[in-house]
Parts: sequence; C-alpha cells; structure tokens
Amino acid sequence: MNLILVLEQALNGLQLGVMLFLMAAGLTLVFGIMNLVNLAHGSLYMVGAYLATAFYQWTGSFLAAVPLALAGTLIAPAFFANPTFGTDYFILAAFVIVVLGTMGNFVGALIGGLLIGIAEGVGGLVFGPALRQLVSLLVFVVVLLFLPRGLFGGKVT
Repeated sequence: MNLILVLEQALNGLQLGVMLFLMAAGLTLVFGIMNLVNLAHGSLYMVGAYLATAFYQWTGSFLAAVPLALAGTLIAPAFFANPTFGTDYFILAAFVIVVLGTMGNFVGALIGGLLIGIAEGVGGLVFGPALRQLVSLLVFVVVLLFLPRGLFGGKVT
C-alpha cells in the first residue's frame, strides 16, 4: 500500500463525506428548527438522483442537472439508482453523521460528514470494500463512548 493510494482514498472519502453532509444537512436543519427527526430525506434524495439521471440522458448536459438535486446529482453517476436508493445506506449514514456531530448543529454535521467519509474511504482501503461501513460505525461508537452528546456536546433536555 503506497502513499499515493492512501491519499487517493482519503480524497475519495472527502468527496463521500461532503455528499453525506448534504444529506445530513437536511436532517440536522429539520431537527434544529422543529426538534423532529425526519427520515424522509432518503426518498427525496432518490427522486433527485432519478431526475438528475433522466435530465442528463435527455439533454446530455451534466451541469444543467445540478439545480434539480445537488446531492442526488453527485451520487447518481457513482451508484446504481433504484427505488430504495436513499433509504438503505444513505439515510443511516446521514443519521449517524447528525448524531455524531450533535443533533441540530450544522457545523457538527459538516465535521461528522467529513470524518465518516474519510473513515470509509481509508477504511475501505485497509479492510476491504465490504467492511468500509463497519469502519465508519466503529468511529461513531468510539466517539460516542467518549463524547456521548456528540462532537460539540449538545444540551441535555
């Protein structure tokens, strides 16, 4: 394993982290404003990916599809879009990021997304692609063992 490969996977993880942050941003904003955990973002994410893919096929212009759904557009070329696209892995990862970064904290969601993304990128290189999600959940558990209120120490109600 050479340094270039590790750096490449860290950058892939950074890209994944930003994409996961986009998903988690909606969850954390809804919780921060309404004190309600809304897990319907996965379905909207899937619809955005379908619209972006269809628009791309119709026009051939990738940049024109960006306003439709930024998060769905970023992930549609990398993953196979199907009806459970946003509800299986991505909503779980977004929820982990929101809890890790402290519920309702937008900056915490950004830091949590980057941390989870890089952990999955480098963890997939070290342990194999089948265990990359296990690495991110291990990071989640370890952080919550030492910081049970999240990275930014949310308030106790």
